[in-house]
Amino acid sequence: MGDPRIGVNPENRCPRCCKKLDAATTLSNHEKPKEGDLSVCFYCGQLMKFSSDGSLLPLEENDLKMLTDEVRKELLSVKAQVLTYWRNS
Repeated sequence: MGDPRIGVNPENRCPRCCKKLDAATTLSNHEKPKEGDLSVCFYCGQLMKFSSDGSLLPLEENDLKMLTDEVRKELLSVKAQVLTYWRNS
């Protein structure tokens, strides 16, 4: 299988920690992110969503409430894994 990382806007930065985020890894397919797709910053765990122009926006509390329980649980699990990784590094 090929590399699951997908190039995204090379100018993207996390809205929280400002780290450069120029690639994404998908959970289910190898398509470029589209508007509304979710992401988690690998550096600080910030929950985000892609805008129509491919930039990253912070995920707001209302956005979280709109997710299904399954998706919300999976997203928060990824965030917890990121934070655990950095805490143990």
